[in-house]
Order: sequence, then structure tokens, then C-alpha cells
Amino acid sequence: MVQSSVTSLPACQNLCASTPGCQAIEWVPNNGVGSQCFTFTSSAVPTISASGINHYICSGTTAVTSTPGCSWTTYTNLQMFGGVVQPSVTSLPACQNLCASTPGCQAIEWVPNNGVGSQCFTFTSSAVPTISASGINHYICSGCSWTTYTNLQLFGGMVQSSVTSLPACQNLCASTPGCQAIEWVPNNGVGSQCFTFTSSAVPTISASGINHYICSGTTAVTSTPGKITIKRLV
Repeated sequence: MVQSSVTSLPACQNLCASTPGCQAIEWVPNNGVGSQCFTFTSSAVPTISASGINHYICSGTTAVTSTPGCSWTTYTNLQMFGGVVQPSVTSLPACQNLCASTPGCQAIEWVPNNGVGSQCFTFTSSAVPTISASGINHYICSGCSWTTYTNLQLFGGMVQSSVTSLPACQNLCASTPGCQAIEWVPNNGVGSQCFTFTSSAVPTISASGINHYICSGTTAVTSTPGKITIKRLV
């Protein structure tokens, strides 16, 4: 159902989150009559290809908590292999804070008692865990905690010509699956420019006035009050 009074994606998500029975939304940036918000009472996965249109399915069954830079999606009694143990970390909040401040960290796992005491594991993957493990919780971070590298740049970025400010550049990356970093060039001969990167490599090339920002915690999960929205590209 089209919601003609809604003029932004966050407003569309918030409307669904506060409407009983709403299961999903679709945001159409330009539908010939301007941007449009559609709400759905079905949580069916979309299958019709439509360039530029994003479909968001709401899951109200997964817990969300937050630390600066991260909204945490919790997967209870599930684990994933491949994490790095952090022996100096002694609490769940400390484990989450470590990940939120570490470039490239996408998720954590908290093991309350692993035979050697509680343990924190960090992950560079945002894959959803599938291995049952009683008492172990896996947390995936969404959002960005930005690490700034001043006067340094990295080659290989993609210019985002429609972006006109640093906050907009960061927000674009934080909401784009696979985006790991941005570079903001205040004046590149053609005006200020935003570059996005799918790599979290630390920049090493000196470049006066250019700042490189690495994001920790981007996934295709965003949150609105009361619910989780899982972003699916149609």
C-alpha cells in the first residue's frame, strides 16, 4: 500500500514499525511521481528484479542492543567458527566495545563458560551463524564506528557523485552492504568528492587534506524503534 504522506526511508521504516500487522516496506527513490513508500502485511521474500528499488523485511523476533557505533543483532544459542579469541576481554560489553572500535570487525561471540572461563571472540564476517550451541550468543554489528586516517588515501574507491557532504558519504557507506570505508576529498579540482571502498585496508599514501575513514560494523541490517529491518535488494 502506497503511503503518500511519507517522504523518506527512515519515516517509511518507522511507520511500519509502529503499525500493527506491517511486515515489510519498499522504498522507491523515484517512481515518476517522486520517491514513494509502500507498506506490506506479508513477509514474503521479493523475487522481482527492479533496479534501484529496495525491499525491507521486518523481523521482530531478534533482540537489538547498542553500543557507540553498533546496533547489535543477537542470535541466541548459535555460534560460528573462525573467530579470534580476545583473552584480555572479561565481559560482554567490553567485547562489544572492542569490536565497535576495531576496523573490519563485524561480529562477536560471547561464551559465558568455555572450560577456561568466559571468552570473547571477534569476527570479520557478518555471516549469520547456523551452528546450535547452548548458552553461546552471536552478535552481529550494524552501523559504523569510524576510524579516521588523516592526510592519507587509498586507491580503488568508487566516486559517489551525488554525495555532497562527509556525513552523507558516511551514511551512504553505513547503509550499503559490503561498504567498508570512505574517503572524503574536500576539493578535488571538481569540488568535494566522496569515494566508497569495499576494502578495510589501512591507507598508506600521503595526501594532504584527504581523510580516509574505515567503518567497523557494517551489515545489511538496520534498526527502527521496536523492530529489526533486514534489507533485501530486489
